[in-house]
Amino acid sequence: MRRRLFLSLLAAGALVLMTVPGAVARHEGSGEPKQGGKSKLFGTAQDDVDPESQWNEVVSCDTMTNAETSTCGLNRKTNKLKVAMLDNELELKMYFVNRTCNAGSPREVVVIDVDGKGRQRDLVLDGHVGAPPNFTGCPPNTWQYQDLTDNLPRWDVRALTPGSQPTGTAPNVLLPWDAVETAVTASFPNHGVHLIRLVEDSHQFSPANRGCAYYDVISLGPRTVTDWSDTAGHRSRSPNNC
Repeated sequence: MRRRLFLSLLAAGALVLMTVPGAVARHEGSGEPKQGGKSKLFGTAQDDVDPESQWNEVVSCDTMTNAETSTCGLNRKTNKLKVAMLDNELELKMYFVNRTCNAGSPREVVVIDVDGKGRQRDLVLDGHVGAPPNFTGCPPNTWQYQDLTDNLPRWDVRALTPGSQPTGTAPNVLLPWDAVETAVTASFPNHGVHLIRLVEDSHQFSPANRGCAYYDVISLGPRTVTDWSDTAGHRSRSPNNC
């Protein structure tokens, strides 16, 4: 009797799980790919604190210091990723000090080898923040969130090796993320994402836009930078003037 009652309760529980809103069965191979390691700071990028909250750990970039060479940001090496795995995984929060986004910067950059062997950087996807097509107008001195996989045409697709331009794309033609994802997957089904970067370099194209910016909640694929434990590289707050 007790055994029959136990089995009945198990069956009832399974039925509830299948019918309760939000109870979703996990499919084989679903969920975020396991991606260890940290995002590496480069240039003048460094661990810093939120200009509005001393308890919030963020990353700062200073393009005023050594203005001609102060490109900065984060690099994240990836392993066995496809572009389809990056939906809702390319995003960031930004805070521009007395300036704005401009000249296609900042942006997140997805570097791809089209045959998936990890030996070649064949293709670059540039995803820009701000309002297309000029990617400016980010409000200064306030935090702003940007999802780069939204439905706006903010992605440029650049082939670095001959024959690597996906069908349906062209250099300097802006596309939304879903269109880029479809084109890369259809043209190069064996591709692999080699590297994902956050790049701040507007000083090279818009000298008036030099200065400090802060970044937080930086998703470069499956792992998100939320505090100093997620970064490697410049640990002190001395290299830049933010």
